[in-house]
Amino acid sequence: MKKKVNASLKKLILSQHKKNPALGVRKLADLLKEEYGISLSKSTVHSLLQSRGKKLKRGAKRAKIAYKKKDLDEAGLMILRCIDSQIGFFDYLADELKIYLPKLEKELIKKFVILTSFASLVVEDLDQVIRKKSFLRLAGLDRFPAKKFNYFKQLIKRYQPSVELKPLDRNLILIAGVKIIFRDGSNIFSDPKLTTLWDSLPQIDYFFASFKSCKERILRMLEQRCLVIGYTKSFDYLSDLVFRLSKAKRSQIAKIEFFDLNAKLIEQIKVNKKIDIILGYYPKGIAKGVRLSKNKSSYRRTHLEQLGSFYLMNVCKEFSQLSGNKRVILNNVLINNKSYGLPNWGIITFSARLPKGKVKLIFKQYIYLWPELEENLFEGTKKIESSFFKEESKRKGIDTMIPSRLVISKLDKLGRVSQLLSVIAKELIEGLEPRRKNGFLEIGKEHILLVLSGASAAVKKNLNRQAFFIDKKRVIFG
Repeated sequence: MKKKVNASLKKLILSQHKKNPALGVRKLADLLKEEYGISLSKSTVHSLLQSRGKKLKRGAKRAKIAYKKKDLDEAGLMILRCIDSQIGFFDYLADELKIYLPKLEKELIKKFVILTSFASLVVEDLDQVIRKKSFLRLAGLDRFPAKKFNYFKQLIKRYQPSVELKPLDRNLILIAGVKIIFRDGSNIFSDPKLTTLWDSLPQIDYFFASFKSCKERILRMLEQRCLVIGYTKSFDYLSDLVFRLSKAKRSQIAKIEFFDLNAKLIEQIKVNKKIDIILGYYPKGIAKGVRLSKNKSSYRRTHLEQLGSFYLMNVCKEFSQLSGNKRVILNNVLINNKSYGLPNWGIITFSARLPKGKVKLIFKQYIYLWPELEENLFEGTKKIESSFFKEESKRKGIDTMIPSRLVISKLDKLGRVSQLLSVIAKELIEGLEPRRKNGFLEIGKEHILLVLSGASAAVKKNLNRQAFFIDKKRVIFG
């Protein structure tokens, strides 16, 4: 409920602005609602501060960079948040603890759980570490809300919640692949990360992923009305799977099904809107059966946060098979690291033409998921080739590492969650050690840059290939 701005409220707003001068209007309005239950519009707060000579922007337009290069002690713990985005520990615990903490919003409970869990993992003195700015950043907090945290601490101590963790098992089911079914009845397979196209469920460990990470990845894409597939396994000629996809795409996607390692159907998502399909390919690998169907255009430079500058060209190409029986004209976005010469990479859009401005959008949708471009193809091809010469052992799910119950008899017991995430992180990323790594954090409109001191190039590359998201922002490791 919105309040009238009386004298005492004006005094409160001005005092909070004085205490927190770095907060913009949006954040200040959020603080008043969170701390005092006072709901004011951003324009009201702005008008009051402006009338007192305070120069502040309304905050309706977000800056490209929310904040730059903030130092982080134990920056490696952000990796545990990335791992948890594929498991759901912190969200689940916030849901379960909400019943004991009725005065707190679920999102704040989650941040308190992260804060205490990380602090318990690295030190013994919780009260000392949780007030450090760098630790607050790890939990997504701008400041330390002391009153609410004391409430959180007191009620956890009083009730000593016992939380059943078995419901998390579903999140951790290993998915072998997804089946994309079209309205005309045709279908095509992809792996759970949508790395490439398959004619049946993949059987190679390298491509497996947890159900939660697979489902959320696809839901995020569907929200943007697209499916972004890393690359086609096409050599010399365009793969028959791409011809099949081009034909099926005309009838639109009807549903997407998720299958576990035993080819058991786990869940399906019905699709009720038009979805674009975006598919990467290696132009130098498809040298036959391809020609430009329209006059060649020129490269245009584009720049993306933290990924740098690229040169893009939109062309239509005609692809044919070796037999010459099938031909298809597909719209392409060609990508180069310079303004001339042969492209390094290409994106097939399955659209007859791209409206002005859509080229950059498609490129952004693709590159934030697959920043390594041709390296993804080379790495995946090696894994497929090596599977021909040795028997692939199906990976056991990480659900075996999760206890059936977590008893929070005192606050530092939440450190058990971070211990588990640390073990899982080391299992998933070879050579990774999340502890005792300092660095810095930068948050932009569409990305989170995490720079880790002392992490090897191989570890950073492996982390980037996981395509982690936190709060709907792509996490880039530098």
